[in-house]
Amino acid sequence: MIRIVLLASLAAMAQDSDRDGLSDRDEERLIRQFTPRFFISSAECDRLPAEIKPGLRDPIVLERNGTIYARAFPVPRGVEIHYYHLWANDCGRMGHLWDVEHVSVLVENGRASYWLAAAHQDTVCDAANAATARSLHAETHGATVWISRGKHASFLSEKLCRRGCGGDFCDKPEAMPVLRVVNIGERGAPLNGAEWIHSTEWPMEQKLVSDFPDAVLAAMPKKGVAFLYPVMIPGQSVVLGFNAAIDGVGTGEQHTRRALTRARRWVESKIGAP
Repeated sequence: MIRIVLLASLAAMAQDSDRDGLSDRDEERLIRQFTPRFFISSAECDRLPAEIKPGLRDPIVLERNGTIYARAFPVPRGVEIHYYHLWANDCGRMGHLWDVEHVSVLVENGRASYWLAAAHQDTVCDAANAATARSLHAETHGATVWISRGKHASFLSEKLCRRGCGGDFCDKPEAMPVLRVVNIGERGAPLNGAEWIHSTEWPMEQKLVSDFPDAVLAAMPKKGVAFLYPVMIPGQSVVLGFNAAIDGVGTGEQHTRRALTRARRWVESKIGAP
């Protein structure tokens, strides 16, 4: 009887439900250990990240309750963990249904080495920012992450929030309650009813790739938090210029004129006057 119980315990410890080479037990332990601490604006228009109804191909919101979804998988240098905060609506500028955002960490020999926060990923305003875990004092636990109001971009530094070109504001931050963290498994073996990772209604499946290929690791800042793409491309400059113009509207006629003038001159300096 003792031998049977021992074998059953060993089997449970070695179980790998998503077939990625990392046991369920290790995935659960690492996901819990490195869960970030999130801050959102007290004026957040979509309230909290959504819990998605399990077992369906397309996403349906059960409740906006602060559920975080995660996956942990082995990579050549260790284990990579992603934490997804999923929103029913992007209710910032140029809003749209569904907003898939995430933060990731590379764990080597049981300690975090790098953190990366996605922001407007794969858009002209991509503002991915990263840091060594040591710089964030987050080698053995989760990093602190700021989520921009309405747009839900992730930032490892509150100061970086306003420097992107996506109209981001991390104003009046308050700690976000996390109801639960749910392991979604892998593309070929979703867990906990996360079949909705394959839905074409949102860009979830395309985010199920490594955030730490060699090219990204080579671009990592040595200290502090920094954008991975520090040189703003022309399209970002234009968007940032128009963001400044929009911010001026509604603050009074004089301030509006000044903001518009500054924005126009800024844009003209980048793309040339008409």
